[in-house]
Amino acid sequence: MKEYNKTMRTNQGAYAVHVVDEVNDINYIYIGSGFLGDRVSGNVSKLKRVGHANKKLQDAYNKFGNVKVEILDVIDRCENEKIVARESEADWIKHFRRVDGVVVCNTDKPTVTSEPYARKLDEYKVREIKARLTSGEKLKDIANYYGVKVALISKIKTGLRWAYIE
Repeated sequence: MKEYNKTMRTNQGAYAVHVVDEVNDINYIYIGSGFLGDRVSGNVSKLKRVGHANKKLQDAYNKFGNVKVEILDVIDRCENEKIVARESEADWIKHFRRVDGVVVCNTDKPTVTSEPYARKLDEYKVREIKARLTSGEKLKDIANYYGVKVALISKIKTGLRWAYIE
């Protein structure tokens, strides 16, 4: 298990949510992937609010009342990090399905595409967008020009996306 730290909050990766039946020594586990900062806190919060999408995991939590999140894999920044995280998730699901005393709550295998996600924006376009934002151009006009949603342009403006681009 990798130790969770603040630098992982913005990294993609694979994680496991464990709910343990200590009496019968059974580990109910849900494997997922995505931005670890969102996933680590989000899964625990959803279980506590009785709102987790995975019914089998939610039922186990309701019955046994304990939860632990484990970081399984942290993906270094790369062009196709989301795909790499999904592939890692699929590998971990296969692994845990072979372990005795573990009930994998995932209903099916994650979707892994062989082709990298085709981004509409690249670093050059983001630099253009940031220049246009600085000049005061409207978000809607910029979004229409690049064929993206206004929300993405807003996230670029606030630094939630492409923050490392000057």
